[in-house]
Amino acid sequence: MPETSTLEFRWASRAGSGRKTARQYLDYMVDRKPLSELLGSGRFDMIGRLGWGVLSEQKRTINRLLLRDAADLPNGRCMVFVCSECGDIGCGAITATIEKYGEHIVWRDFGYQNSSDQTAPRLEDFVAIVPFNFDAGAYLQAFENLALIRSA
Repeated sequence: MPETSTLEFRWASRAGSGRKTARQYLDYMVDRKPLSELLGSGRFDMIGRLGWGVLSEQKRTINRLLLRDAADLPNGRCMVFVCSECGDIGCGAITATIEKYGEHIVWRDFGYQNSSDQTAPRLEDFVAIVPFNFDAGAYLQAFENLALIRSA
């Protein structure tokens, strides 16, 4: 198994201006680096799915990322970063395959998808991103540390 990564969450913000809504959201910190920066989600104007929006949808997102519920998309992929205005796949999302292997949770094959390509993500923008292998216990603990999950 490749090197084990760490997962944490950090508050981040998207500036508002003109027709853009200012947003506070939780960014994924992988090995103490913002995943949004590693993936370049800013060039797509996308933000993490947690820390904003409807609480019931955030709980659903947590359950999907914890592999307790089915993935977001028909091809088994989970949305990691979404439209900063509405969070809908119609505007596009950065998705990943999230799977459990033994005592590890793996995030791999990051890609861009929207409502017209839900079965075939564009992976070419993220080929340099290697899979992230998280210890399953530490991964669960990262989510339990969020105030959101305490009320789930």
